[in-house]
Amino acid sequence: MKCIPGTPKIFEMADGKEESIYFQWEGNEHCVKRYLNQGRYEVRGLLAVGGFGCIFVAYDSLNFNKEVVIKTPFYMGDYCRPFIARSQEVFEKQIINLNRLYDWEQKHLSGFSNAGFNSIGNINDYFKDRSLDLCQAFRNAAGVQYYVSDKLRDNAPFLVLKYIPGQMLKNIIAKSPISEVETLHLARQILVLMRYLHKERKTKKGFPFYYLLSDLKAENIIFCDGEIILIDFGAVKIYHLDIQEVDVPIFVTDGYAGPEVYSGSIEFRDNPKIDNRFDLFTVGALMVHCLTGRHPQEFLTSHAPPQHDFNLDAYHSLSPDIKNIIAKATAKDRKNRYSDADVFLRDVEKLLSASE
Repeated sequence: MKCIPGTPKIFEMADGKEESIYFQWEGNEHCVKRYLNQGRYEVRGLLAVGGFGCIFVAYDSLNFNKEVVIKTPFYMGDYCRPFIARSQEVFEKQIINLNRLYDWEQKHLSGFSNAGFNSIGNINDYFKDRSLDLCQAFRNAAGVQYYVSDKLRDNAPFLVLKYIPGQMLKNIIAKSPISEVETLHLARQILVLMRYLHKERKTKKGFPFYYLLSDLKAENIIFCDGEIILIDFGAVKIYHLDIQEVDVPIFVTDGYAGPEVYSGSIEFRDNPKIDNRFDLFTVGALMVHCLTGRHPQEFLTSHAPPQHDFNLDAYHSLSPDIKNIIAKATAKDRKNRYSDADVFLRDVEKLLSASE
């Protein structure tokens, strides 16, 4: 992972000054406190920025200054920024919604981290601290200036994970598609994890459920020594078996998402009638991305709503067997897809055994 160094800066506020690290990202200015959680973590640089969050590298002073990854909401990103001009009340509500996603991710990562999967990044810490992005003045559509509440700006969530010295899968694919065998190995690791996530559980009240990963994509995967680590569990959702619905809204990436999800608005995909076969579709789409080097969005034949055509006939180097696996995983009608991760995994392992 490439770390982008920031510029030290003194951030001036009404209640004093704060040492910060300043970044420019795609035309947007962004500041983060240099020292977080009462000085325990010193921010070293920026790894990535998305619509929902920023990922930093920092030193942990209580753990021999080892490097860690810190993830925090990006309030100037696509999730919150469009609401700034509406009103202070609407913007603050969206901030609260984004913070809840981080509370949700922390809760489930804590449970998943103890399951013994190397593909899940272990959570080291979770704390609340001041967001400098929220300390600035904002303006609504009428040009009236306002500030968000002290409670919100001083209680932004920060999620601390183990630093993984690998490369983002998206960047690897951008350089060159990966081989069929490597793609099968990658799919096998993900399907083993999905088999665990899709296992039936019980709520405290005895209601059956399982987890959906929801937003699998190359941008959320780190590749390290042949092993994959998923770095974003913010989109994980619960599928309630008793009512056969998922809690909503869910967040998806066009191209990776199965067609059954598109019944909501552009911002929120809120179709509750999805299940484990939606996750299996994303694995097939990821395999297409790995093997062709083309983002699944490039295979869309329609955008309103998105429709795919994962026809790989032009890729003569790919075996008919892997094409058949992908075709089954990404069938438009989910009744024609793999019924569960176990069946999908068996086909992947069978082809992998024959290929090695």
